Order: sequence, then C-alpha cells, then structure tokens
Amino acid sequence: MHTVPGDRIRALLDEQSPQQALALAQELLPELSGRERADALCAQAAAQRALGQLQDGLRAAIQARELFIELGDTEGRCQAMVQTAAIWRAAGSNVEALRELEQAEGLARAAAEPQQLGIVLQALGITASMLGHHKPALQALEEALQLLRRSASPRELQAVRLSLLNAQGRYMHSLPKGAGRERLGRALLQGWEVLLRDARADHNQRLILIAQGNRAITLEAMGEYAAACALFEELLPPQRASGLGPSAGNYLRDLGKCQLQLRRFEAARASLEESVAILRAGGSLGDLAASLESLALAREHCADLRGALDAFKELRGVDKRQTDEAAHQALCQRELTLELAQLTNEWAKQAQQDALTGLANRRALQAWEEARWRERDDGAGFALVMVDLDHFKSVNDRFGHAVGDQVLQVVAELMRAHSRAQDLPARVGGEELVLALAQLQPEGAARHCRPPLGADPGRPAGDGQPGCGPCQRSAEPARAHRTGRCAPV
Repeated sequence: MHTVPGDRIRALLDEQSPQQALALAQELLPELSGRERADALCAQAAAQRALGQLQDGLRAAIQARELFIELGDTEGRCQAMVQTAAIWRAAGSNVEALRELEQAEGLARAAAEPQQLGIVLQALGITASMLGHHKPALQALEEALQLLRRSASPRELQAVRLSLLNAQGRYMHSLPKGAGRERLGRALLQGWEVLLRDARADHNQRLILIAQGNRAITLEAMGEYAAACALFEELLPPQRASGLGPSAGNYLRDLGKCQLQLRRFEAARASLEESVAILRAGGSLGDLAASLESLALAREHCADLRGALDAFKELRGVDKRQTDEAAHQALCQRELTLELAQLTNEWAKQAQQDALTGLANRRALQAWEEARWRERDDGAGFALVMVDLDHFKSVNDRFGHAVGDQVLQVVAELMRAHSRAQDLPARVGGEELVLALAQLQPEGAARHCRPPLGADPGRPAGDGQPGCGPCQRSAEPARAHRTGRCAPV
C-alpha cells in the first residue's frame, strides 16, 4: 500500500517529533514532484514552524502554494494558505494570518470544497478569537464543525470542538459579570464535560488533560474557587507525569489564585513558588510574569515582605525582557514580511519567465500582446517575428540535450542583444522563439531582424530561414504562433 509522503511527515508531527519530521521531509522532497511534492512541502512548513524556523517555514509554504496553483488544485492551495497563516500566527501577527485565511475562505467557498472550507474556517475562527473578534470567531468555528462532521475523523472533530470551546471561553472572559456570563459559563462547563467524556472513550490522554484543566479554569472564572481547587489538585499529578511542564506551571498559578481567594495563603504560596520554578525553566515570559505577580501577593499575605519584594524585583526584570521580546517579535514579523515580498516577486517572475533561456514565456507574451492590442486605438502597431531553429532535433540527437540547451541560450542572448526596451523576446515552445516588436510595421520589423537573424523579408517562414512576411492577426492568439510569420496589427 502506497503511503503519502506528506502523511508520513505529519505522523511524526502528531507524535511531537518535529525534528524527525523535518529530517524525513528533507530526505523525501528531492525525489518528489507534482502534488506529492507540494503536500510534503506543506508538512515540512509545519515541522519548521514547530521548531521556530519561521522564515524557512514560510518559504516552504509559499512554494507549496505556487505548486498547487500550477496544478490547478484549489484544495491544496487552501491547505498551503492555512499553513502560511499558522506561521504568521506563530510570529505573533494574527492580523496577517487573518488576511491570509480570509483569502483562503473565498477560494474554498468558490470551489464548493466543504472539507477544505471547514479546515480553513477552523483556522479562521481560532485567529479571529485570538484577536478578540469573538462573535465572528464563534460563527466560523460552528460552521466548521458542521462541515467537518461529514468527513473528519473522530479525533479531528474533537480538535474542532476544542477550538470552539476555547473561543467560547475567551468570549466568556471578555464579558462583565452578570447573568449573560453566568449562562455562558454553565454551557461551557457542560461542553467541557462532554468533550472530556468523549476523550476518555477515545483514550486521548492529551485531550483529557486539556479538558480537565479548562473545566477548572471555567469554574475559577465563575467564582467557584473550592470546586476549581479540587479539580486542579486532581489534575496536577498526571499533568506533571505527561512532561507538559509549562501547562503544569500555569495550572499551579491558577490553583494558587484560587487558594488566595479561599484565604489559604501558605498553600497558595507553595503552589505559586512551584509555578514560578517551572515557568522559569521553560514557560513564556507572560506566564512567568503573571505567576510572579500572584506570588508577591501570596508572600505579602504570609507576612513575608522580603520575599514579596524579591518577587516584584524579578517581575520588573521579566517586564523588561518582555519589552525586548516584543521588539524581537516585531523584527521577526518584519523579516517575514520582507521574505514574503521577495518570494512573491520571485514566483511572479518565474510565472512569466522561461527557466532555461531567461526569456519571457508564452504567458508573458500573451500579456504583452494583449497590452499592445489595447494600444491600437492610438495608431500603434506591433509585429511578431517567429524564430524556429531548423534541424534542432539533429543537434540534440548528435550532441546531446546539454548542447541543445546551450544553442537555445546563445540564440536567446542574441535576441536580447538586438531587442529594444519596448520589445519582448520570448520562448513559446521547444525551439520556437518569438521576437515581439512594438511600434513597427512588417517592413521595419524585417529591417530590424536582418542584421542578427539574416532575415529575408520576401521569404516565407518555414523554408530553412527565419522569415518575416505580412499576415493578418488571427482571432485565436495561438494561430499567429503557428504561422511562423511576422504579424502586423
């Protein structure tokens, strides 16, 4: 049974092995082409994002997107755009991520791709929720859940439900205290309980811990501190055993805050000191700052004023590091923006350029023709000089394709050297080249071509010499290319 290379890479990511996933991607990619290559590039971008290699990840995601565009694969293109948005989100730029996802949503809706639309809407809902756009976020996630019920696996659906519940939680925390917040909190608790039940039935240990922790956080937000304490204390041993250190540090901070509310000051100090120790070793600066602030308060309640002062001093140092980190993050976002602009320019150039000769390709020639055609109202004409290399196949057969490539490159350089700024030399086929001449009638075109190409204006094309002769422009653009003649318009 053939295993899709991208799926093999993603399987390692699911096992929390991004370094191995990246190594596998780099091993497989040189042998891949087409959709398999584009899909593997998407998976590689995810591995690089997990490793913090954001510029490399952005490059891989953009390459995947351009390959999918060439293949006419809208679903794959959306997949690459979701990955690009995830990289922007990892860099702290949720606005850029949202912009990318809104474009992907438009593509998925236009293509009537329900599964891909569901995936895009899930990412869109997460990003909108992080930005505080709570109601649009909830709408997007609820629609994603409905769309993915038809095709997603149970674990994939659990992930969407987790995203929806997290968004509901952010919305609840944004509301002032009152009946509306209370109702949403009760509904949220029920949602976490249902997800916890399903996670246990699926033996999804990671989701079990997440659901339990979020139930406790919801109870804390609703002011039910004793119940929240009991849940946090039940959760901490498996959380520590799971190796998810920063999560344990955050849960210990929330436990300490509940203990402060219950006036269990010594217990709160112990919980918060353990939280700070864990977060110093591997948590975010924001989480560490929050734990230090609560620790200072707990020590003050325990009459440990020197300890409280020490916590405040460390907090000031963390605040300064946060400022430096924010500046670094802004620089990272700037680098990604420049990288994206450079990649966009490179791909735009490649889309209009023949890779072997550096001449314009058929797409660029057609765009040039269309622009000149619009200028006919000003009385400006143009001519297409078709250059076909006779006996080129015999060169390849006798000397090899490398020599044939060199012949094409020499002819391309000759065409460039005798082109004016307003002209366009192009390669439209194997040995078929075109010199598009602006503001020239056939006689002028023939004179222009004679020195470099030995053109005979009275000789028809196709008899062994490059030729220019009058012909009418066909309504079908490709027809002029087949005539091998100079086309005045």
